[in-house]
Amino acid sequence: SVSIGLPSVPPTSICSDLVRDCVSSKLLKTEQKGLKTHKKRKDSIFQLIDKERFYIDNLAEYIDYIKTPIEQLKILSDEELKLLFCNIDEIKKFHEELYRILNARYEKHHKYQTYGDIIKSMIPFFLLYTDYIYQA
Repeated sequence: SVSIGLPSVPPTSICSDLVRDCVSSKLLKTEQKGLKTHKKRKDSIFQLIDKERFYIDNLAEYIDYIKTPIEQLKILSDEELKLLFCNIDEIKKFHEELYRILNARYEKHHKYQTYGDIIKSMIPFFLLYTDYIYQA
């Protein structure tokens, strides 16, 4: 019998164990990477919702402590009020609705949850800012 120097092939059970361990290790790493990505996405969405809540609170304070007292004291004409505050109440309502929808979706968040459709459906309402910006 002539030996040609090929490495000996391990028994089939050892090969299948090695392949299984290798695949399992790769799948685990892929899953861990996926979990990190999912956590980053979820954290980003949370930050968006949190900032939205903060913005709404600021708008409410602006309306409650600046706009409303000025209106009640009648120190500005209607035209001056419109020039100064424009459609700030409508902007606040828009952001309250955006917050409500985003938060409702976030409460049911899962690994493959999307939010782009919400933002896309709200794009026309961002036009409220054109009135506000061009009024100033």
